[in-house]
Formats: sequence, structure tokens, C-alpha cells
Amino acid sequence: MNPRLPLLVLAGATLLALTGCQASAPGPATSGPAPATGGTTAVVTAVATPAATPTAAATAEPAPTKPAPTKPAATKPVPAEPAADDDGCPVTAAALQKVVDLPKGWRIQAKSIECSHGWAQAAVTAPTPEEQGDGVVLFSYNAATGSWVDKGQGSSVDCGDYGIPERAGRNLSVCFYED
Repeated sequence: MNPRLPLLVLAGATLLALTGCQASAPGPATSGPAPATGGTTAVVTAVATPAATPTAAATAEPAPTKPAPTKPAATKPVPAEPAADDDGCPVTAAALQKVVDLPKGWRIQAKSIECSHGWAQAAVTAPTPEEQGDGVVLFSYNAATGSWVDKGQGSSVDCGDYGIPERAGRNLSVCFYED
């Protein structure tokens, strides 16, 4: 076996490794003549001088990197003024639960909420089936304060008595209007 064979195998492996590195990060080398094609100077040096092979990669100048993209400075959201037609709809069960005074264990049913023109109705879930009824809670929205107000409870409500305008009451299933 030729004593130079292991050295040639090492040089070939180094050549293969450096070629792979150069393909992913092209850039000028710091030693040797200018390359004829991009990024092969370190490879030529490694083959021409096998003793320099271990240091060829270490002495090569790293490829220039792109600066990290900058993100615009985060801005703190500013609450918008309520729109002139802000009627609070749609409304969440959590928002209504905060303003209603229900006994412990009773909850607003999210799927039951009906909201129209600043008025809402929501059914409640009792803690036990024996306590469950068919009534709803009525709410009105105060655009000036951005909050809901509990107006009362019932299962069939003359909404005119609560001051609910017909344009809103027509969309609330609990409402009726006596002439």
C-alpha cells in the first residue's frame, strides 16, 4: 500500500467537506489567488498543500452575513373613542356575567345571548336541574361608559315597560309590546 494513500484520502474528504461548506456559504477566501469560480480557493490550497488542510478551514474568512431584519417598534394600542352608533353588540357572556347579580353557581349561557341596538337578553344556567327556569336577564348598553347594565329578569316581557325601542325588541325573543 502506498504510504501517501491515507493522506490522499484525507485530502479528498477535506476537499469534499470544504466544497459542501462553500456551496452553502459562498465568500472570498483570505489566501491564494482569486478563484476562477466562486469559493474554491480553500479547496485548491487544501489539495496543493495537504499539511495545511486542517488549518485551511480555520484561516478562511467567514462568509459575510446579512444583518438581522429589524422589526418596527411595537406601539401600545390606544383605545378608540366609542363610535356614534356603538351599541355594544355583539356582547360576550363574560361581559354580562360581570354586571348581573346572580346567586352563587348561576351562569350566563353564552349561546343564548341575543343583542340588538344596545339591548341584550341572556338565559341563565342554574347550578341544579331542579332550579332551572326559562327566564332571561335583560341588559342595556351605556355607550358613554362602555358598560352593560342589568335591567331585570323575566320569561315574557312587555319591552315597552322597560323602555326598549321596538327596533331592538323585534330582535329579542323575550319581548312583546302591548298596544
